[in-house]
Amino acid sequence: MKSIKQKVRFYIIFIIKIFLYSIPIKYKIRKHFFGKHRAMDKVEYSREVFDKHVSSHIDFKERKRPKRILEIGPGDSCFTAIMAMEIGVEEIVLIDKDLSSINISLNKLINKGIIVERYHDLDQNNYKAEDYILESKHQKNKSIKLKIIESDFKKNNINIGKSFNVIFSNAVLQHLNCQQLENLIKLSIKSAKKETIHSHQVRFTDHISGKDQKFDHHSVPKAIWNNYFIQRLPFWTNRLEKDDYLNLFYKYGMRVNVRQKESIEFRPVNQHFILNL
Repeated sequence: MKSIKQKVRFYIIFIIKIFLYSIPIKYKIRKHFFGKHRAMDKVEYSREVFDKHVSSHIDFKERKRPKRILEIGPGDSCFTAIMAMEIGVEEIVLIDKDLSSINISLNKLINKGIIVERYHDLDQNNYKAEDYILESKHQKNKSIKLKIIESDFKKNNINIGKSFNVIFSNAVLQHLNCQQLENLIKLSIKSAKKETIHSHQVRFTDHISGKDQKFDHHSVPKAIWNNYFIQRLPFWTNRLEKDDYLNLFYKYGMRVNVRQKESIEFRPVNQHFILNL
């Protein structure tokens, strides 16, 4: 049984965060005061995520390297594009609900010896897209196409082709409601080949208690937690359980392998789902 003190502490933090995140400040400013989307703006962490979702699936001896990669929710950077370029990927597409931090990180790439050339913008079908060519100054014939798309998956209106080899996300799916999840899965299936690897890491604990891995958000009444206003706040998660995700994947005919299993109090903390059609 949770102590009254623990519950009171949780609800105090919950109310404070509702107030703080209600202040109309853009994310690129807010992240310096109230926290940011993990550490994707750090090269080391970005490489760790890339290795887990992409490099670990590549057979370098067979030289079967992916040509196109789709990342959902890159957060604060586009560093995965550089790592993709290093292993010979031809194109990477990044989809996020806010492109401001990605655009800032593009400017940082120039200091890392990368030539950034913007060549096409698209603003139709209710979503915004930007196209770039990234080229290494120090390595001959090293370049990659980069497309960034602004979308929160509230609509199923993105068309990016059907030839991605890897589609992945890291701690993103839990922030989408059921309709958004279904739109993401529909896009993934539409954009994949039969042999495409779908790799998704999901975190089940709350995003309110800081570094503490807790499940106190389940104590908030559904009518409050799933309120439209609360759903728009960065700490909101869908509170789906492992079986809910599995049933959703199975609904769309996907085969599932759970690679990473981490639990607290007999409940999953993180799960790494590997999916195939």
